[in-house]
Amino acid sequence: MYLTIKLQLQATHDEKQILRAYSRRFQDEVERIIRRYQKLGSVIFIPYKWVSSDIAFYSKNQVLHYAKTLYEERRLQHRAVYPSSFSCMAKSMQLEKNSIVFMFGQSFLVPELRIRTEIHKQQWKRLWSGELVKADIREIHHDFYAYLLLCVHTPNTAGILNEERKMGVDIGMRCPAVCYTCDGVIRFVGNGREIRYHTRRIRKRADEFIKRTQGKKKQQYHRLNDYKRYIDHCLAREIVNFAIEQKIQIICLEKLYHLQKKFSKHEQICWSYQRLQQFIAYKAKLAGIHIRYVNPRLTSKRCPSCGKINNVKGRTYTCRCGFHHHRDVVGAMNILHAPEIL
Repeated sequence: MYLTIKLQLQATHDEKQILRAYSRRFQDEVERIIRRYQKLGSVIFIPYKWVSSDIAFYSKNQVLHYAKTLYEERRLQHRAVYPSSFSCMAKSMQLEKNSIVFMFGQSFLVPELRIRTEIHKQQWKRLWSGELVKADIREIHHDFYAYLLLCVHTPNTAGILNEERKMGVDIGMRCPAVCYTCDGVIRFVGNGREIRYHTRRIRKRADEFIKRTQGKKKQQYHRLNDYKRYIDHCLAREIVNFAIEQKIQIICLEKLYHLQKKFSKHEQICWSYQRLQQFIAYKAKLAGIHIRYVNPRLTSKRCPSCGKINNVKGRTYTCRCGFHHHRDVVGAMNILHAPEIL
């Protein structure tokens, strides 16, 4: 699988000028090749020697790749934009402890450029666990960022899937997540009341700050997004660690649609269902655990004991057959045994 690591480049004014000059040269070369494709009416083979010598040798294939992609998009009259300022292959760059060295072409202003950056311990762990493929350099609000693409080899679990050790995960608002394993082990993950309290607190401070500045500065809302993303990472990590502890091979999740019709706008702001599922999926894949999406129909109303459909009131699920349990645990139990969506 592939992972992306985002690094902020602490470039000086002169270094930013060099990066902008190389970005313009990179994009001009892409446009030149696109015009050649348009003149001939099709995509043809172009050797590396036809690409400008300002571009690093190992990055010339990215110029050809962008030219081919943008040419096809424009031919179909689709909106085509550059996904990044420029791309640099792994052989055209070098990672050091606190810096990145970019290598340019022979005819460019400088042969190489060393830019300072900060790589924390978790990012170094990811970099050592995978193989660096390329880096996309983007300029956002006059700052440059490097998006490192890694190829990470995941454990092969094809030989142990016959055991079918599964775990159902019910994701909610009051209780962020409930796990129920095939052995009957239950784990409540996260504190919904605490998450809602901090969400309201950060949002209130952001509204007060915007009111004082007459709506000119809205950067405070980024803190709310960062906090919600951090909470989703923590929840996903705890769920995957519990699955590893219980030796689970398959995690079952609901595939929900049309959430905007079921919940209010305030509830959607406080709840990031899809992002939490994505974090669980990629962390589980790194651990060699498979993700299975199941049909969410009546998972919160069906009795796991007798199969009767009951309307739930409150946080306790009660059935006439005598079965009663926490309603989120009932949802996780039904998710564990629900049919898979193919």
